[in-house]
Amino acid sequence: MYYEKNEKTMIINIPIKIEQLTDSSFPGWIEFSFKDIDGKKIIFVEKIPIISNCNIDKNSNLPLEGTLECIQVREWIDGENRKLLEVNTDIPHGVKSSGGECNFVIDGSAIITISDKTHIDVTWHHEDNEYPKRLVSEIGADRCELRKLEFYENGKVGYATEDESVFNTMLGEAPVPSIEEINSDTQFSAKYISSDELEKIWESNVQ
Repeated sequence: MYYEKNEKTMIINIPIKIEQLTDSSFPGWIEFSFKDIDGKKIIFVEKIPIISNCNIDKNSNLPLEGTLECIQVREWIDGENRKLLEVNTDIPHGVKSSGGECNFVIDGSAIITISDKTHIDVTWHHEDNEYPKRLVSEIGADRCELRKLEFYENGKVGYATEDESVFNTMLGEAPVPSIEEINSDTQFSAKYISSDELEKIWESNVQ
């Protein structure tokens, strides 16, 4: 028996153990793990840049602690009064375990940080060059846009913040729909991106 506390999708960071460097050639690959709520060790092999706060080379003294960015799918309290989280490691970095899995239930007290922001990258499928073909947004906890970039076919890039607007790009007035709702419209293809990816896009296009 359990009751649902929250089904709001959000980006979180969960603790991991970095076990070994498996390939030192660029960009570097590491084996890392965490345990699910039943104590099962889940093993991953992934690129070093995927792991937060991770600077590993052949001289590193392993194992080390690290964090993995993923999404919280839901949260609940079980019959033993434990806070449980279902997480999906496939978003935003496409991380899957060595067994090909990406959905896990973990101890909710293990969360390192919770981000009150999410970031999405949306392709708009249309043939009208008057409108942008790509929209990248930073979204707050209330689902309202905080920052936005719009990319046009001719190379023009508009952007908006709460204080600034370029090329008539404006923040939306209404909350942004969930990524599932966006993708239910065949005009759009939306995906989550990480905060780091958003910052790189922003820095590359905003002067």
